[in-house]
Amino acid sequence: MDPEQRTPREMTYKVGWKRSKIVSAPNKTEALPEATGQPDPYRTVPEPLRPAVRFNDNVLWKQTPIPPVKLMKVVLILLPAAVFVLFVWMVYWLSHYS
Repeated sequence: MDPEQRTPREMTYKVGWKRSKIVSAPNKTEALPEATGQPDPYRTVPEPLRPAVRFNDNVLWKQTPIPPVKLMKVVLILLPAAVFVLFVWMVYWLSHYS
């Protein structure tokens, strides 16, 4: 089908409570933006906040190494015992000095 024979397309969209229409012109062709590599993931962030968001992503939220399963089992068993011993020691010293 030739572009001259096409009828104008009408698209409707809704943003919140407002509805609008987009009408495409039959003779107008829209040029797509050229893709240059990967899109910038920070394009939706306002310009003054981009360094802070990049810092959060690269430093604060970076992946940490996972300890071995055997070490985690040992920590899971010994940590409650150590906290209990510390609690009993603190109660002993509080009762000793009061």
